[in-house]
Amino acid sequence: RSSFNILPNDIVLIMVAGFRPQKDQDTIIRSLLLLPDNVKLVLVGDGERKTICEKITLDLGLEDRVIFTGVRYDVERLLKMSDVSIVSSHWEGFGLVAVEGMAAGLPVIASDGSGLREVVSNAGLLFMAGDENDLADKVRKLLNNSSLYNEVKSKCYLRSKKFSIDSMVDKTINLYCSLQKVKLFNK
Repeated sequence: RSSFNILPNDIVLIMVAGFRPQKDQDTIIRSLLLLPDNVKLVLVGDGERKTICEKITLDLGLEDRVIFTGVRYDVERLLKMSDVSIVSSHWEGFGLVAVEGMAAGLPVIASDGSGLREVVSNAGLLFMAGDENDLADKVRKLLNNSSLYNEVKSKCYLRSKKFSIDSMVDKTINLYCSLQKVKLFNK
């Protein structure tokens, strides 16, 4: 935290994603206007929309609260220094970064859209895509209620186990076995 000038009483939100049209860092940046000044945002990644997001940050006067790290190879360390993982996206195939946040022991807040909904629902919190008011409300609920924070954090960590490599290997083997049985019976 100290290498990013994050103070001990600061709350750190993190989003790990390329700055592409699919992703929606803009909504998280705007949500900071609705959150206390000690809430900071770490944006990890690079891409075509990064300069747009940097301009939004400057235009809103949030340059002291938003940290653009660029591409990093120590994402697990950045997740561990954070308090909440956010996945804000217009669309998503599968929410791998949500699972990574969960596996790091963070509560996850994600856009309510297909791909993310299936991963996060009933573990983390979902907000209406593009709605900084709804996102800020979800962040405040977590930060103002330690039992809710701990409950969501625990549910997210347990959910991440569903997507562990061991679990996925077992599911793949079971799928192949069931397909082989179907093939045998259809001969």
